[in-house]
Amino acid sequence: MTLILLLVHLGFYYKNILPKTDQKQSRELVNKDKLTLKNLELFSLSIFVALVEWMIIRALRTFYLILFLLFSGGGLLAENLIVSQTWNYISDRVMGGVSLGKAQFEDTTSGRALRLFGEVSTANNGGFIQVRTQYSKSSSHNALGLELTVRGNSEVYFIHIRTNGTRLPWHYYSQSFKTAPEWTAVKLPFDKFERSSRLMGKFLDQHNINTIGLVAYGKDHYADLYIKDLRFY
Repeated sequence: MTLILLLVHLGFYYKNILPKTDQKQSRELVNKDKLTLKNLELFSLSIFVALVEWMIIRALRTFYLILFLLFSGGGLLAENLIVSQTWNYISDRVMGGVSLGKAQFEDTTSGRALRLFGEVSTANNGGFIQVRTQYSKSSSHNALGLELTVRGNSEVYFIHIRTNGTRLPWHYYSQSFKTAPEWTAVKLPFDKFERSSRLMGKFLDQHNINTIGLVAYGKDHYADLYIKDLRFY
């Protein structure tokens, strides 16, 4: 682009400046130095304008690239799944349990967050509440794990991931994380997820993720988990 701009301005110089100097050669003997200086000034001005135009074009290209990275759905910046995905609440009541909870979005002093809360009960062979999202994009293919920003009531919670290889309802890959009253960043590497059954593949295959769940389970307790950021890293 810079070369094209320079050629355009050089063409203007040779077309509009040099011919005039040829036509007036007979009258320029005395003013030769003045005209040479003027021509050099015009030529320098043409180069300067070309460089300014090049800088403006580069700045606009950079600006549009930044906009693309910020607003592209699955671009080079990892997406926050809490914001981009649809989350659904599920509890052990689908299998006869009695846990009672809820999931909803709330505004906090640090921004909007997804909250999972309620009473978890192991009665009637139950013992879980969770909020889950379907996932079928390719953003996870080259990722090393999940990164979360969470806070809670100092209880331990879990991420459950189901893949194409998890056929039964109790099949999933799991990893735990502990919460604190203040916001905390947590990284969960894929190679640290554990299978729930020996009938599954030993290792989580991040290329075939179907669902991601935030889960409170395994004991009688009150759950209260906030999560404002969840993304692949």
